[in-house]
Amino acid sequence: MFHLVSPLNRFDTSPLQFFNIRWLRENINLIFSTYLDYKRVNQGRVDSNHLLIQILSNIAIKFDGDLIGYMISVEQNSRRIAGTLGLTSATVRGDLFKNKGIFYKGMNEVITVSRNDSELLDLWWDWRAATPVTVHSHPITDVKLFDPIVKDTPDFKSKGYAFINIDIPLLAGQYVMFRSNYPDGTVEQYISQIVIPGMMKSHMDIVLFNKVCHGLGVMDELTVKTNLPFAQQEFNTPADKLSEDIVKGILSRPLTPTQILSSIPTLLSDSTALMALKIPDIMVTQQSLWAIHSQSVDKVNLVLEVAKRRNHYDRMLQLLVKIRRNNIRLIQEGWYRNGLNTNTTRYLMDRWETVLSRIPEQVYESLESKLFDYEY
Repeated sequence: MFHLVSPLNRFDTSPLQFFNIRWLRENINLIFSTYLDYKRVNQGRVDSNHLLIQILSNIAIKFDGDLIGYMISVEQNSRRIAGTLGLTSATVRGDLFKNKGIFYKGMNEVITVSRNDSELLDLWWDWRAATPVTVHSHPITDVKLFDPIVKDTPDFKSKGYAFINIDIPLLAGQYVMFRSNYPDGTVEQYISQIVIPGMMKSHMDIVLFNKVCHGLGVMDELTVKTNLPFAQQEFNTPADKLSEDIVKGILSRPLTPTQILSSIPTLLSDSTALMALKIPDIMVTQQSLWAIHSQSVDKVNLVLEVAKRRNHYDRMLQLLVKIRRNNIRLIQEGWYRNGLNTNTTRYLMDRWETVLSRIPEQVYESLESKLFDYEY
């Protein structure tokens, strides 16, 4: 199912284009540049027990000048670190960080660990630009920038769900590059001034998708009271107008799931929601499936709402079959229940109930004869 709403179907691009994204993207990139300039010289106060500090503290490997060899050694220790800190990987089940707000204060968060080899060269050419922490899902609909994880970060008061991935070897490699350039720099300074600004790139790229979800009635509005000291031009109004145009566009054409997601542009990068909300490069195993399955909820909710509004499920049939089959397997094999906290299980199943409730009963019943028509 995951691959039906993922960049693996890149050939299935959307015929829709929204040219006003160019003006909005250029202006938001200007604000983001101001944010980066501010963060490079201003350190926010980070909790000394923050997860990222714990990860770096658990890396008991000395850097001998061989960056690639060092990162390979760190990768070999990532499983132990993930298990110690309750993170999810292909070999460690982990659990939900319920209302703890590791990165988004007050939110429920799934935090996975996986590699992103494409960023290795960034450490040589521009180590600051590497992004060891990436956001793959969050519920915020506000274009405003804010500073997460610092002392005065906005509190989202248990609203919503976020999915974050950490590339531990890249985090370690970037940290040694930071220390090489700033011998007196602290780990708190590195996290506040380098890691979090990099993470906010992926955060911003999901906001327009969330606005479209809000416009379709499948996501509540969630605004931010920024904690940054500089003025930010108001771009929520033009972003809302663009999201309205996107909603009209995707409701006017018979699109596939990937075409719908590739119709929604991102606000910072020259890309689409299909890429911004992709699943991390993590192997689908019994340990990781619960997390990957939960990350698909927002995407599938949007796709099914479009099908419901158009009363057109023909192009969604393969996705519907996979949803039905996956939930049967989850119940039969107990992947939610096997080793997961009871509250986690209930929370994740409730999230999927919102998806299943969008499928009309007569459509759902018609799937029974098609459960094995598609390759898993």
